[in-house]
Amino acid sequence: MEQKFFLIFGIMFIGYTSIVYNRQSLPYAAPVIADRENLQNSDLGVIISCQHLGYMIVKTISGPMADIVVPSLLLSASLFFTGLMLASFTVASSVPLFAVSSFFCGFAQGPAWGACAVLLKQLVKPEQFATWWGVLSVSSNVAGTVGPFLSAYLVEAYGWRTAFVVVATITMAFSGFSFVVLRLFTQGDEKVKDTGSTRRFVDVFTPQLGLVFLSYMLVSVVRGACNDWGQMYLVQSKQQPILVASSFSSTQEIGGIIGSVAAGYIADLMISKTSRNVKPRYAISLFLAVLQTFGLLAFLFFVSAQSSQLWISLLAFVIGFGMYGAITLFGVLAMEVAPPKLEGTSHSLVTLGSNFGRVMAGYPLSLIATYLTWHESFMVVLSVSILSVLIVFIGLQYKEISHKKNL
Repeated sequence: MEQKFFLIFGIMFIGYTSIVYNRQSLPYAAPVIADRENLQNSDLGVIISCQHLGYMIVKTISGPMADIVVPSLLLSASLFFTGLMLASFTVASSVPLFAVSSFFCGFAQGPAWGACAVLLKQLVKPEQFATWWGVLSVSSNVAGTVGPFLSAYLVEAYGWRTAFVVVATITMAFSGFSFVVLRLFTQGDEKVKDTGSTRRFVDVFTPQLGLVFLSYMLVSVVRGACNDWGQMYLVQSKQQPILVASSFSSTQEIGGIIGSVAAGYIADLMISKTSRNVKPRYAISLFLAVLQTFGLLAFLFFVSAQSSQLWISLLAFVIGFGMYGAITLFGVLAMEVAPPKLEGTSHSLVTLGSNFGRVMAGYPLSLIATYLTWHESFMVVLSVSILSVLIVFIGLQYKEISHKKNL
């Protein structure tokens, strides 16, 4: 049973790592694409926002979709069409065609996380869920750590179009392998959930979920800005070399790996000691949001062209630790504050906020950078991060009041 679990989990981990790398291939190669295709910052913003929009639309319904469609099939299909759409992006030659192709790239990537979440919930005990959720979330950080360097090498050596085709081909090949393995080892485990719930859809709309929604959305703006534009900011506003800018992205993901796992483990530890009281989750999330904000503050005002790579990497680690740790807890909170049998719906709604945040981090920020500079764009990001601290604090106070009323 243990070997079976680790095999299935490994497939999910590698599969979602591939999905994230495909999604980030465009931002990683953005400076080269902009130069070779004569694109403006606003053009890149439109293209990247279209990808996030397509991703947002499908990921919003991925939870309920994974309850209806066999999760292993959904994950494999997402991998296949993700590779196919990335390959189609290489034949585009104008901004509208790039935008349409990137939209369908995001559309294909959307179902993967919902499928992984359903499979994971079938495989682990409730008291271990947050820990393994955190570990699975690390897959996105692994892609973010390796991605900038791998993309830089492939794009430099073969050109961005050939690099994208190589990645797309590998992704489609892995989709076939994952389908065979998952169908073989999950044949007796995948079951359609009971739909005979007495709960109504409107029951999911609670103040707690609204606060989690807002928190997730705001932190996702920060994540989108750092992932999509962090390198551009360092190169164009701080005159840092591309290698240092790439190390910023990778070190941020390393911080995210540690932050996600630590947040998930502490979440399970707290839940075992507080009889499923989610209040400690908010306290940990608040600390992580504050950590992220201080990291951004230092990144904006204490980095210059003379700053060392070590200092920039340290700030990237702090930002990644706080940002991804908070994101992990928001995903867990979305399912824990939901009424029974509405956990998937709750998570999908919160995911809508997350992806809406990623869209806001695309074109709007690039537009500010086009007419002003990247520094002003990241000042907006810092303001959003401060607002996220306020929203999480309100959530903590709301939970405190609710807990006292129930005593």
